[in-house]
Amino acid sequence: MLFGVPANIIKDKEGKAADDLEGPVVQAVKHIKNKWPGLHVACDVCLCEYTSHGHCGILYADGTINNEASVKRLAQVAVTYAEAGADCVAPSDMMDGRILAIKNALLEKGLSNKVSIMAYSAKFSSSFYGPFR
Repeated sequence: MLFGVPANIIKDKEGKAADDLEGPVVQAVKHIKNKWPGLHVACDVCLCEYTSHGHCGILYADGTINNEASVKRLAQVAVTYAEAGADCVAPSDMMDGRILAIKNALLEKGLSNKVSIMAYSAKFSSSFYGPFR
């Protein structure tokens, strides 16, 4: 399970660095898949590590969550990780409708039969979540 821990990036209100092709997750996926092509790679999908405000979504000017923009952005990030070679995307945000948005985005790119979506409950109940306890 890869979690983005960016160093020396400019964080912004939309988390644009989350799917930067030179970012830590995309580069790690490519490196791992190049070195060990048969290894199953799962990627955490969230924006909090990349946003200037630290929240898992995009905010309106008044500080409330813009759910529609957030799920669209999360889906873009998931597709980028899938295109980099991830076998599984694992959203950890709490946006309503994120799974459907990610699934539809993967379908549009022809990736839905190649990349699975891990439920947050499975991640939370596993050792993958250990560092966050």
